[in-house]
Amino acid sequence: MNPKTKTLQVRIDSSEYHALWMRAYKSHRSVSDFVRVMLREAGVLTPPPYEERTQ
Repeated sequence: MNPKTKTLQVRIDSSEYHALWMRAYKSHRSVSDFVRVMLREAGVLTPPPYEERTQ
């Protein structure tokens, strides 16, 4: 498992993650849009990277 995935799990508890997931799923039918929105909302695609902000 890569560090970014672990960081994501630490930052987002299960209920919050589920809410993000459901909202993205309802608003985006295409899988690529869905994944892109999930990553952006989770902060993965938003610079600077989470690891750099915490150092």
